[in-house]
Amino acid sequence: MPRFIRAFTVTGAPIARDALALQAGIDLAIGQGSRLGFTYDGQFASGAMENAFKASFSTRF
Repeated sequence: MPRFIRAFTVTGAPIARDALALQAGIDLAIGQGSRLGFTYDGQFASGAMENAFKASFSTRF
């Protein structure tokens, strides 16, 4: 390995086994050129849970 490249280790929480991943979303047209969207992402396992919500708005003119 060249001397200017140094090895490093990354640690973090272990990945849960037997997890359920869920994603659901909806986009709504609100007018001729506008859209409103909502999305949910979730991961569920014994001893671990992660949730995310997202809202978006777009318009064309």
